[in-house]
Amino acid sequence: MSSRGVNLAVLLVFLLTVPAGVFFFFTSPGMGYPRATAGIIAGVLVLVGLALLPVVLRRNPSEPNTRDGLPAKAGWGVLIGFLIVMAAIVAYFMLREP
Repeated sequence: MSSRGVNLAVLLVFLLTVPAGVFFFFTSPGMGYPRATAGIIAGVLVLVGLALLPVVLRRNPSEPNTRDGLPAKAGWGVLIGFLIVMAAIVAYFMLREP
């Protein structure tokens, strides 16, 4: 599988699992967040994942030096950076006093 295919597979797994998992985690009885707050956070995750889809799909794998789209390492950097920011936001909400 090419680098593009791996990036697309990871992004699709992310879109299918992470937003739903975050929503269910925040609305679990132990967390007690309102459904609207959990929906907003999950919606942000979906929007960022959808925004990364064209970047992954636009790149032509037969022309590695083309300027259309991001290189694979930059795409991974964006995804990992976003996950770190979201982890910080989740930690903030978890540690915040009710």
